[in-house]
Amino acid sequence: MKQRTRREEQAEWRRNQLLDTALRLFGQNGVENTSIKDIAEEAGVAPGLVYHYFRGKEDLLVEVLQRRSPMPALRELLAGLRDLPATRALPLLAQGIYAIMTERRDILSIMFREVIVNPQMIERLAGFREEMFGMVARYLETRIAAGELRPHNPHTTVQTLAVSIMMLRVMNLPPDPYIAELVETLLHGILAPDRL
Repeated sequence: MKQRTRREEQAEWRRNQLLDTALRLFGQNGVENTSIKDIAEEAGVAPGLVYHYFRGKEDLLVEVLQRRSPMPALRELLAGLRDLPATRALPLLAQGIYAIMTERRDILSIMFREVIVNPQMIERLAGFREEMFGMVARYLETRIAAGELRPHNPHTTVQTLAVSIMMLRVMNLPPDPYIAELVETLLHGILAPDRL
């Protein structure tokens, strides 16, 4: 493998510095209230250097979202739960999602704000949502096929779980006792057993 030159290392360091600065300013001020000039000033560089690495603010935003994406952590979490029964996996999954959202709250706040003020962001995030929901839905489908869960639309279950956990995170509520009760309700419903 070819060794990187000092110049390539410096270019990567600068690019990362600009991404970190953009992440911080986007989180503090919102994307709409952050200019390339603001990012350059905060990073201590000329605006032209930002344009050397990125085409513009939209390009920076996309890179920030990709860099801080929760998807790798979610993939890793799901890989560890793949062979567990739903009664064990769903509580671990819900706690794990909450932890990922806590760790990545900076990027989540940017995403939430952007969805409100930038309708194109909904389209950009659709792929992320579909991938995330799809991974969890496929796990639930395996549990349905194994006869552990009754046949149902796993995408509805995933959406219910994800949105509920997201609201806990947005409202800065602790995971306990809400997550355990949410999972219990998803697994067993709210109808009294004698009414089934």
